[in-house]
Amino acid sequence: MNKEQKQLPHLSSEELENLSPEYKREYYRGTIYDILKKSEQGITATQMKKITRFSHNTVKNHLEHLVSTREAYKREYGDRSIIYFPNGRLCHHDKIIRYKIGGCYYSFKIIKNSMGEFLYLQEQSKDVDGGYTTKGGIVIEKENIPDLIRRLSKLFLEISNEDEIKKEFEKDIRGVFSWV
Repeated sequence: MNKEQKQLPHLSSEELENLSPEYKREYYRGTIYDILKKSEQGITATQMKKITRFSHNTVKNHLEHLVSTREAYKREYGDRSIIYFPNGRLCHHDKIIRYKIGGCYYSFKIIKNSMGEFLYLQEQSKDVDGGYTTKGGIVIEKENIPDLIRRLSKLFLEISNEDEIKKEFEKDIRGVFSWV
């Protein structure tokens, strides 16, 4: 589930029972994500359960999925309190970049939350209706982006076997880092 997908309708428990497992999962995750986005101060699984009336396991599983895809983050307070937060607001709505590399789509966004500004990199798949579903993601502190690029570049050069590709890549990467 991600911000680019459409709002899901409210369903009764009878309608929910008649859904396919895939749509039911999308419905649960979408509903939980929509509520989480509106909870900038954070929300616990218990609070989410009260709002949605979904089972505790359903709520917890979908919140943890949102954390694993970096669409949310969590903070633990003490031994038992876990608060979930939406993972920031886009800083530059016009700077969402999506590339198709091989059979996957990758989305790059700059987001901001209470902990700072970050590069949010998502692996996505394209849905039949034209939307995108997030399969996974990483969040990198904005100031660490140049270091990440340098390290990935070094790794690429170490594992690349073709001299012509290496030369072209080294030329491109020198241009990228001329501004740093």
